[in-house]
Amino acid sequence: MRAAALAVIGWAGHPIELNESPETLVAGHRAAPVRDRPFGVIARVDRPCHPPTMSETQGRTADILEALEARWREHGAPIAGRLAPGLAEDELAARFRPLGSALPDELRLWWGRHDGVRRFQPGTRLGTESQVGPGGWELLSLDEALSERALMLKLCGRPHYPADDRDWDGYWRPSWMPLFAFDANLVFANLDGATDVGVPLHLWAAQPEDVGVAHTASLTDLLAIWERLLGERYYWWSADEGRWEDRRPEVPMSLIHAGLL
Repeated sequence: MRAAALAVIGWAGHPIELNESPETLVAGHRAAPVRDRPFGVIARVDRPCHPPTMSETQGRTADILEALEARWREHGAPIAGRLAPGLAEDELAARFRPLGSALPDELRLWWGRHDGVRRFQPGTRLGTESQVGPGGWELLSLDEALSERALMLKLCGRPHYPADDRDWDGYWRPSWMPLFAFDANLVFANLDGATDVGVPLHLWAAQPEDVGVAHTASLTDLLAIWERLLGERYYWWSADEGRWEDRRPEVPMSLIHAGLL
């Protein structure tokens, strides 16, 4: 694909560049979401204003969350109408305190905006109301995430852990927090790996391997990829079929791994 770039105005009036390649949405924390464009076409993105206390990274996360929710509404997906109210910051802090890991800003915004979904059948994960679209993933409330974490620690916890996760041999760390689930698969955030850019995301597959290798540097990067895949109709909600449909074989290869597809 021919490389091209366009300078646009980002936060606080700073110029940024958007590449037209698939890597645009995962190249760095200043990349902006590209909306409503055919593949390979550049469009200017108007940035909403954020409170002055919100950092550039937090502003990008908020933008992506707004854009992703807009895509769900655009598709008429059940999740759009079932998102639950968010948790107060003091409640989030109290829930995370016993875990021994700091609460990353991305997750504060994530569960502060919506604490999962209002289930059609409370206490179960049987419906389509939590499905995000790409990859078949279901978003988890904080209670659901903590339950998954507790189960994984019961099954795979260790008294001691290696210093380097490249030596991973089947364990689950206390600092690993599930965010999305699909059957026996989990997308989890490595809380101890959080940086100013975000919290890295990893995959625990039904047959796990390379669990210690991050798929994206941040939750925001993953959500930006999903927003793009929905915007470019690689995934869409079919009201007639009552399920998500896709053309996954056409998804750019660079987005398969990073998008956890």
